[in-house]
Amino acid sequence: MQLALDPLRESPDVWGQTAELLRQKGMTIASGMFGCVGEDYSTLESIRPDRRPGAGLHLEQNRNNIQATVGLAEQLSLKLVTFPRRLPAAR
Repeated sequence: MQLALDPLRESPDVWGQTAELLRQKGMTIASGMFGCVGEDYSTLESIRPDRRPGAGLHLEQNRNNIQATVGLAEQLSLKLVTFPRRLPAAR
C-alpha cells in the first residue's frame, strides 16, 4: 500500500504505531506520500495551474516538512516517497 506520511509526521502520538499495526495485519507499505503546505487538491478547480498559490509562500515550512518526512521514510525503510506536482500553466 501507499501510506500518507503527513499524519504520522504531524501527530506521532496518534499515528506513531501505524506501521507496526499494518505489519501485524500482513500489510506491506510499498511507498509513502506527502503534501505541501499551500497546495489544495480537493477539487478539479483548485488544481488548475492558474490557481496555484505563490511557490515561495510556504517554502520554509515545506522544506522542514520534507526533511522530517525523509527521516520518517528512512525509519519505515521506504524506497519511494511521492508528492503532488502541478504542471505549469499553458502559455
